[in-house]
Amino acid sequence: MRILVGASVALSLVAGAFSSFNPVVGSPEITAWPGVNGAQVAAETSGTDDLNGIVTRNDEDSPAEEPSAQTYRMDLVPTIPTAAEGVDKHGIPLPGGTIEPEAVTFRRALTTDITVLGLTWKTSPSDVVVYYRFLVDGNWLPWNHLNHQSEDQISEREGARFLERGGTEVAAITNATMVEAKLMVSPGQTLPEEPEITIVSSQSPAGQENEGEDNPDFQNGPAIEAGHHLRDANHGEGTGHREAADYVEHSDLVNAPIRSTYFSAIPLVVKSAKQNPRPRLRRPEILSRQAWGADPKLLDWKVEYGHPKAIIVHHTATGGDHATKAQIPGLIRNIYYFHAKVRGWGDIGYNVIIDRFGRAWQGRNGNVQLNPVAAHAWGVNSVTFGISVLGSYESAEISPAAEQKLAEVVAWKADQMGLNPLGQVTFTEKAKGHKPPFTAPVVGGHRDVGSTSCPGNALYMQLQRVRNKAAQYMVTGPRLPFVDVDDDNLFLNEITWMKAQGLSTGWEDGTYRPWTPVQRDAVITFLHRMVKGTTVEVPTENTVEEFVDVPPGTAFYKEISWAKANGISTGWSDGTFRPTAATNRDAMAAFLYRMCHQYPQACSQTARNATVDGRPQFFKDVPPSHPFYEQIQWMGYSGLSTGWNTPQGREYRPWKATNRDAMAAFLKRMSVQ
Repeated sequence: MRILVGASVALSLVAGAFSSFNPVVGSPEITAWPGVNGAQVAAETSGTDDLNGIVTRNDEDSPAEEPSAQTYRMDLVPTIPTAAEGVDKHGIPLPGGTIEPEAVTFRRALTTDITVLGLTWKTSPSDVVVYYRFLVDGNWLPWNHLNHQSEDQISEREGARFLERGGTEVAAITNATMVEAKLMVSPGQTLPEEPEITIVSSQSPAGQENEGEDNPDFQNGPAIEAGHHLRDANHGEGTGHREAADYVEHSDLVNAPIRSTYFSAIPLVVKSAKQNPRPRLRRPEILSRQAWGADPKLLDWKVEYGHPKAIIVHHTATGGDHATKAQIPGLIRNIYYFHAKVRGWGDIGYNVIIDRFGRAWQGRNGNVQLNPVAAHAWGVNSVTFGISVLGSYESAEISPAAEQKLAEVVAWKADQMGLNPLGQVTFTEKAKGHKPPFTAPVVGGHRDVGSTSCPGNALYMQLQRVRNKAAQYMVTGPRLPFVDVDDDNLFLNEITWMKAQGLSTGWEDGTYRPWTPVQRDAVITFLHRMVKGTTVEVPTENTVEEFVDVPPGTAFYKEISWAKANGISTGWSDGTFRPTAATNRDAMAAFLYRMCHQYPQACSQTARNATVDGRPQFFKDVPPSHPFYEQIQWMGYSGLSTGWNTPQGREYRPWKATNRDAMAAFLKRMSVQ
């Protein structure tokens, strides 16, 4: 942890232009942060994250360096105006005239390798302009302009605490040793009251300062990767939801909800086959908030979800275009602190952040799949999805890797929301610098919906290439297997395997219905297809008397007859099979056990070789007296079932119906494929 002590700062003067700055003790922006006598204490990073439908685990290889922040009050001692032709003595373009306006200027040494800074001031009618520059490797970088965000984001927030303060976007840098910033107003205007500059600092993890884009061993950390969730012990095999069978049905599921495993209360619209003939694009890999070390204690924003009709691209002004891989998480943490605490937005302002290495990171808290309302474009936050590229792109384009990832994220979100990345959209909302109604690109820059130069001229011109790539990716990119199986499904990979192997075709409306109980006839059909997919010879005719409730002509008659003839199903004592009944988990264990013993070539070596005799009870809720004791214990020892962890021990819950998503997991684990 770094602690910056807020003692009075002695500042060097440059040509008499620099005034003194005093640390702010008890500033409203950092009420919960300054320590005694102005000591700035960094937050502790928790090992947990809010439920957002992603993997959240600690990455011991890249421990989060906690950011420290110091706010300095600028004394209102203006610089001396000088005559010039449109620039001041430092070459900064002057707003509104050829005479240098009143200004205050700040200089401070930097002691860490990752720095984010921004300025705030009491809301003023003056036209406030802010410039800054950094000293890197002994050389001053060119002066850059910080966009003014006096109304952006926070004025939309009900009850915002900082409505009375204007401010800038952030400036981010790595490996700088000094910063200068200048705040000025147009000639004849007065400087705003209470100008302050906040410097948020952190250090790269020890030993990783030189991690670069060519280092193959760099670990990205946990990702929002489809189908790779940590399984909660209470979920077990199933998700706790309901499932369905595998008949070809003609149901029309218009407006039926897709229920995410973690956000089952938030509906997404499932369209019928005529409206939505194919599943959505798979979500590209997006690293989680915990991967960059988001501190949940900084959150002060209730998650809300919107319905984007456009995708807005930003840049972060500086920093990310030269940062190493190891420095990227620190940059994002510092931006998060400035947005959440200094500006009072309660969280980081962007939905997704992309770095120069082609990695995407989740920004705004919540389930990124469901479009959390972010704070990136005043007036249109609830109807746009905000993506920011780390770095400054006024004159240089983003890297090819960043361009590709940006195109993939744009394509994924456009496909999900039914947007044309090459099209235009009409905004009826009031946006900064735009009178409604106005038209903007579906994939546009911040300047298209705000009064700003963001995302820089080079990236803004590059967006046409991004749009074209996104449109192409929407045609060629990988898609989900079924329209009702989303990226957050615990068993996405297993269900995808079911379709790829030809075991399940789903319904004509494109659904798989993962949360409905699988019927007995469907299970037998899946097993029959598995055996046919191997070199095992499958009998074509039944030599055993058929079940009384499955006469010839019944759906799946051949498969059910095969199951009886080969001892995979014995049915009930009354001679019935009950094909449309749900398959309980004990019966599922019996079916799988018998099939592996009858057709060992169709099963994995682990499943074939697993034994129960002489071994302790794997599932504590299935005693030896249970009629399917051996089959159920085999499910555990073969690795086919993990069951539920409880204080009393691991449970199998044999009386529960088997859901179709869990069935996919059982079959995938058992298969030799």
